[in-house]
Amino acid sequence: MEIVASSLATGLAGRGWEPGVTCTEALGELGPALRNAAIPVALVPAPGVRSMIRAPRLAAHFRARNPNLVMTHSGVWLRGARAARAAGVGAVLHAIHGLFVKEPWFGPAEKRLGARYTDRIVAVSPSLREYLRQVVRIPDARIEVIPNGIDTARFRPGQGREAARARIGAGPETLVLGCVSRLDPVKNLPLLLRVAAELMREPRNIRVLLVGDGPARAQLEELSATLGIADRVHFAGAVADPEQWYGAMDVFVLPSFIEAAPMCLLEAMASGCCVVATDVGANRATLADGEAGALIPADDHVALSDTLRWLADDRPERHRLQDAGLRRVRQEFSLDRMVESYDDLFRRVLRQT
Repeated sequence: MEIVASSLATGLAGRGWEPGVTCTEALGELGPALRNAAIPVALVPAPGVRSMIRAPRLAAHFRARNPNLVMTHSGVWLRGARAARAAGVGAVLHAIHGLFVKEPWFGPAEKRLGARYTDRIVAVSPSLREYLRQVVRIPDARIEVIPNGIDTARFRPGQGREAARARIGAGPETLVLGCVSRLDPVKNLPLLLRVAAELMREPRNIRVLLVGDGPARAQLEELSATLGIADRVHFAGAVADPEQWYGAMDVFVLPSFIEAAPMCLLEAMASGCCVVATDVGANRATLADGEAGALIPADDHVALSDTLRWLADDRPERHRLQDAGLRRVRQEFSLDRMVESYDDLFRRVLRQT
């Protein structure tokens, strides 16, 4: 979500807008980069449940900035929309990027209330639009689907391939299975390690590359040792240049229990990886029902094992899926296309208010 909001602000700045970014908890890692790009970034704390009903500091901030339009993102919907209306902002929009693994019981009601103060809602995937329609009960006419987009000039095939593969001890014929994500239990990466260990015993020349950090890292390191594959699993940690690591991967595997519209899937496709992902969230739509990557049921050991074995043995089919994924992300999920869609939406909403 933070990457999308940051990319959107930067992209809109090149289209005649004067964007600003307001954070309610912390500036995060992207705040300094936005400031370096001459985009104003403000931290206006709005803590606690009370701020959902009344956030005077946030309203005062909007009143001082006097924007034509305010767009909130995910968790700040109700507090941000109410504060914008209290400040007299003419147009208020919201983008929903995903849901909690276990949505709180009051989640739909909170979103329904937030929608009362919002002119238009953006869902980043068709599945989120259906959630808004069926669960939150927002009329379809008020919802727009704008898929996330990535910089296809930054993420492109072949970047850093030889150097990255050399760092993990992968030769030209090694099949590298990888994932770039937060190392969180919801990603179900133990499944990838167990399947990889099974394939290595056949035997196969396989290595696993995990890029990212998080609460599940220690468990994953321990599991790789227990499975006897620790010498063939590389933990790159959190990195500032993920595009250099995607290039090392032959097959990108995202075995998550739940997803919304994962950016890493788009980045992997743009980087020329063959993609395998669970059929959750927006993954099916992103992969064109399996035409641009392989889809498997969530937490299905046999399905993942069979799919990876198939791709390991059928190089032409692996390359076909790589090419299909690359074409699809360039045609449907580019950063330029995303920014253009928001630009068009903003102008339409402003004409109507």
